[in-house]
Amino acid sequence: MKTYNNLYERLCSCENLRLAFAKARKRKTLKPYVQDFEANLEENLKGIQIELQTQTYKPAPLTTFIVRDPKTRLEGWIAYAKFASTFRLRKRVEEYLWAR
Repeated sequence: MKTYNNLYERLCSCENLRLAFAKARKRKTLKPYVQDFEANLEENLKGIQIELQTQTYKPAPLTTFIVRDPKTRLEGWIAYAKFASTFRLRKRVEEYLWAR
């Protein structure tokens, strides 16, 4: 079995946070919550980084709603700052593990 050293530190790096934000904002650049997050980007990313490093990060609860097009289904929405962080963790772990 392979071992992965310093994986958590790599996930918390500034470079990784910026990459995750760029991926998470694709096709959402005109959304108000993305523009608000981007207005103070460095401060917001630093806040997420501190939460991750101190292991105090907690994902925001989902806001659920019903979509009726083309069929009725229940969807979930999460605040953008927490979404970017969750997206980053999931995608980077997957990429790191599959690259080996």
